[in-house]
Amino acid sequence: MQVRSVHNTPIEGFWRWLRQSDGLSLKEEILAGKDHFNLLNPYHKPLFFWIWVPLIQSILDKQREYWNSRAPRSQSNKIAPTGPSPNMLIELPHLYDADAVDCSIKVQPEWVQQERERLGGMTERDRLFKWVPDVFEATANNAWKAIGSPTIDQKNAWGVFEAISKILGGEIEP
Repeated sequence: MQVRSVHNTPIEGFWRWLRQSDGLSLKEEILAGKDHFNLLNPYHKPLFFWIWVPLIQSILDKQREYWNSRAPRSQSNKIAPTGPSPNMLIELPHLYDADAVDCSIKVQPEWVQQERERLGGMTERDRLFKWVPDVFEATANNAWKAIGSPTIDQKNAWGVFEAISKILGGEIEP
């Protein structure tokens, strides 16, 4: 069930903007690959993840950086500071509100390390955040190098996908 947010309109506006700009074109680019992607090919699913997951994450990271660096217009009727970027408010809150109170929760690095170890350590964390097996990662990297290590972007991702797919095991016609 989707609930409309009327109290967090700036971020809601951001998601709308993202969907209508890069998000829409990103969706179109992914869907354009339906003629390139074949689930019967054992390399296609991990290759899709190998190419598209980092690409999508980089796009989201750029959007996050833009959003947190932009300075919204000042609004005198707001209680919270307006005008400076969210990054500036986090880094230098006292410049925008002399009475600013640090409400952050101090966490000792040792506590974080203990919890990480309890949950399996960095090895388990890395395993959980992997989209492809290590063997496939190495194979895909070698194939990517064999085609000249092109920078992968929205416009060439499916071309890179096809070129690497041919190296990895040929094509299976849908």
